Amino acid sequence: MALRDELAKGWLLALFERAPLAEAAAAVSVERLAADGPEVCEALARALGDESSLLRLSADRLVSGVGSVAGGSTAAAVVEAVDVLGEVVWAALRRELVDAEGDEVAAVAERLAVVLGVVRAAALRGFAGVEAGDDEWLAMLELEVRQRGGAGGGVAFLVVELEDVARMPAVDGEAAARGTVEGFHAAVRASVRRQDAAVREGEGRVWIVAGGLERATAETLAERVAAAVWGLPEWRGAPPAASVGIGIVGEDGDDVGEVVGAAEEARFAALAEGVAVVRGGQAPG
Repeated sequence: MALRDELAKGWLLALFERAPLAEAAAAVSVERLAADGPEVCEALARALGDESSLLRLSADRLVSGVGSVAGGSTAAAVVEAVDVLGEVVWAALRRELVDAEGDEVAAVAERLAVVLGVVRAAALRGFAGVEAGDDEWLAMLELEVRQRGGAGGGVAFLVVELEDVARMPAVDGEAAARGTVEGFHAAVRASVRRQDAAVREGEGRVWIVAGGLERATAETLAERVAAAVWGLPEWRGAPPAASVGIGIVGEDGDDVGEVVGAAEEARFAALAEGVAVVRGGQAPG
């Protein structure tokens, strides 16, 4: 806890030092960095020594929001924020490696460069609103399966789709529709756990990979996501609605394609029943 706070504080001070005095207050989001910076630093530190943590890093919602956390208003500012964070972490590592051999120092430096590359890419995607590639979320799911000895128990795969998303631009115009869609994506990310992967698939559609969940708890998560979307500002006189489908690795199939298919079928069933989530194989009454 103390280390992550120390790193976040160092990151904040370094960002202030880089910014021109007249622009410092606007250039750095102190409130966001104080709130989320320690968790970003902790995620980065875990990824330095653990492959699964590195894989999850690319879809971590706080890491993908590094630009807003650090006050970056342009792509160049986002890159600089990540670079400054890397310098702060490297300085802390060098203090720990003061007696280390040259090869060990070089190995740590190389690993940090890999981790920062993942952070930089995720932060730029988050800044630009670009979804992650299919290979990333598929790799995350397959990693979860391997970690459970191949059986895949306890990994839930959720697909969340904003209803009427295709009609929104025609009805409200591009700008208003984009605001509604971005609100949807933000609501989904805010309602999942930090360790869950939330990956965009186009406009108004998100896939969630949640480890450590059985079907009942996955259904509870799905209902929480749907409720978060329902709580958004009204669209055409009613709250926005989302349909959610769930696939459980090991129950609905061991192959990624089978689980994706099961989640899609469950979402279509919910949509047909006029509910957000089909619970326990039956639509709630």
